[in-house]
Amino acid sequence: MSDQQQLFYSEGRIINTKDPNISIRLRYIEERDVDNITTLLNWSYVGKSKDQWTTVARFVTLQFTKDMVEPDLTVNPDLKKIFIFERYPLTNSTGINSIEDIVGSVSTSRDSLDSDRGYISRLFVNPSYQGLGIGNMLLRLAEEYIHQVYKYSIFTLEIVSPRDELLKWYQSNNYKICGRSVFDFPNAISLVDDIHYIKLIKYR
Repeated sequence: MSDQQQLFYSEGRIINTKDPNISIRLRYIEERDVDNITTLLNWSYVGKSKDQWTTVARFVTLQFTKDMVEPDLTVNPDLKKIFIFERYPLTNSTGINSIEDIVGSVSTSRDSLDSDRGYISRLFVNPSYQGLGIGNMLLRLAEEYIHQVYKYSIFTLEIVSPRDELLKWYQSNNYKICGRSVFDFPNAISLVDDIHYIKLIKYR
């Protein structure tokens, strides 16, 4: 396997960003990440600041909780993998992650070993690191893992509608709309009519 392929999904791989002062390390989710990941998911969906362009705060009220993240620690790794980009070296000299050390995350999964496609979900970038191309790195990481490890050439994901800016971003990465499904996030309160998931697909 070439170094170019390994770059995207080998644990411990060090990756440069657009900022020469910021490098990141790839690893898998650990128990110590649960609180930070929960907070960052809420920042990603609801917003840390009002000017975040990808949040759903204008359309729906929702909240991620720890019990939504904790099952990821025990999931079958052949069916689901949760990747984390962390700051390298860590900003904390003790080696313990602060929330600012988590740069971003993405999940890949499949329904079974006999599936024909991989699912990409929970892709987020810490607001402190937006604008460095991290989102594109995470998406490419997920696609490469699905293609190289699962051996699939079909990538699928869902986004909440309406999120026009996010939809355009995925479309710029060659994803096409292939359907819609019910928005069933636990205890969410819709602030607009006809909120739903848009299903996206990409063929390699």
